[in-house]
Amino acid sequence: MITVVAVGDVHGDYQALARIGEAERGALALLQIGDLIARPADAAGMALLRALPLPLVWVTGNHEDWAALDDAAVRPGRLLAAGELWESAGLRMAGVGGTHAPTWYRRDKPFPGERRRHYNYQEIEATAALGPGGVDILMAHEAPHGLVRLAGGRDPGQVPLDQLLREAQPRVFLSGHHHRWSQAQLGLVTAFSLPLAAEGYLRLRWETVGQRVKLLGWEHVVTPPMV
Repeated sequence: MITVVAVGDVHGDYQALARIGEAERGALALLQIGDLIARPADAAGMALLRALPLPLVWVTGNHEDWAALDDAAVRPGRLLAAGELWESAGLRMAGVGGTHAPTWYRRDKPFPGERRRHYNYQEIEATAALGPGGVDILMAHEAPHGLVRLAGGRDPGQVPLDQLLREAQPRVFLSGHHHRWSQAQLGLVTAFSLPLAAEGYLRLRWETVGQRVKLLGWEHVVTPPMV
């Protein structure tokens, strides 16, 4: 059996991530869906991330220390670019970081300054090109429609992510940003919205079937408290 853990927004609470890593040290990887590095990135926090007992694979959110991401000596783990596939033990993982901004979506990158927090059409298309069926776990900071409900029943889903799910057709989709736990079946995709890392995380259990992998089940786990 293969275990993967997925964690929502961290916002600089590296101790919570370290406790999850220690509790799940036998897992294949720790997936994180953005808003990881609080500004400014501190040396002690980055050291905690580099000392995690399992691989950290992540995408950006809309609140990051962008200068730290530019420095390979500081940047922790494996930060996935749009269209990049990370594979281990037969599991294929990909992601799109950032948030949607309608006035920037059709522009070409690179974006200036804080606008780096947005994805564009090229990143959605590059990731969608990995499918259909070429990705087992797809990560994004935001959610598609049908996964999260906010106050008043508002659905904060984004149309580009709806398109991405239709074209990539992953087995599992992970998102954060809204700091809410939610699970939904979106067609053939099992989708999750993750809470803050300090509150809980997701454990996914897989098995290998021939040359492919199959999702066996999942658990929403409470993050271990500080001792």
